[in-house]
Amino acid sequence: MIAIGVEEYKRKIVRVWREWKRNIDTFKRALSELTLVKNESAEYMISVIMPVYNSEEFLEKCIKSILKQTYSKFELIIVDDGSTDKSWEICCKYANCDSRIKCYRVSNRGVSEARNYGLYHATGQYIRFIDSDDEMPKDSLEKMIQPLLTNKEIDLVIGKFTATSSRVFNEKIEG
Repeated sequence: MIAIGVEEYKRKIVRVWREWKRNIDTFKRALSELTLVKNESAEYMISVIMPVYNSEEFLEKCIKSILKQTYSKFELIIVDDGSTDKSWEICCKYANCDSRIKCYRVSNRGVSEARNYGLYHATGQYIRFIDSDDEMPKDSLEKMIQPLLTNKEIDLVIGKFTATSSRVFNEKIEG
């Protein structure tokens, strides 16, 4: 996950809005920066969409963090975007052990197309995107669904993240 400043985040949101005005398909791709989006098809179910590309080093930690969620009414949609490492085998291993996991493999077209492919197959009322090198705190989905359950006027929840990767940062950064 990449940490960005508030001003850069605001600029990204403005760009997302402008893209939406031009093209609804472009807007769907831009939603990769957002967290939960309403979909009226399945009550209180969250579709967690994870694009994967050559992520074998991080993938198991990410999947395990999702499977440990305290809110269990979710499906995990994994879209392998043409990985050449063992990512696909890892995805299949977990899908064979947990019926909430659905794996799809597509030719490499980039993360936006992989997310859109996941959106097409999502059955949840809410959508949560995660990158394959991220981990979710065990109560992440529960904390995100609570406002939606208590206030029917809410359509979108954007969560907080903490970047701790020593590959990019020397110290913990919250954003």
